[in-house]
Amino acid sequence: MNHYWKIGELAKATGKTVRALRLYEQMGLLECAERSEGNYRLFEKCAEQRIHWITELQEMGLSLPKIKELLDRIDGFGTGRDVMDHLRTFYGEKLGELRVLLERMTAIERELVDTLRYLEVCEDCEEPKPKEDCIDCPRDHGVDITSLVRGAQIGFAPHNGSGSESDPIG
Repeated sequence: MNHYWKIGELAKATGKTVRALRLYEQMGLLECAERSEGNYRLFEKCAEQRIHWITELQEMGLSLPKIKELLDRIDGFGTGRDVMDHLRTFYGEKLGELRVLLERMTAIERELVDTLRYLEVCEDCEEPKPKEDCIDCPRDHGVDITSLVRGAQIGFAPHNGSGSESDPIG
């Protein structure tokens, strides 16, 4: 005998809300196997795996409509090989996108680490000075000034309209 879950049980098992599962069902991402005599939605155990798959795709940045498009596409293939070929291509593209994002995040991480290292020296500034004095700080910060610090300093300089001497970037 096949064991079925009611929608609330499935929601609890997957960490999703009942409302989310109803939306998945409405969109055609999830199918209830049948209805009970009391008209409860009953889902097979494999529905849990489908929900985890949907969650993973969302974590990759896919919207529910895009997941539906993917599902429709793989449902339209006649052979398992066609499905697997399509998934291999799709997941390969996602991996490429992720690697580009990771490179960008790594660069941002380096910028933040250098920025915090630069700013650590500022904690030891002997006496409070006007912020304009920070633009050409004579102290050795151990790293070059970063664009995150330099960008914030733009507003420190008095504006004389010339854009030359008081321009912290120029």
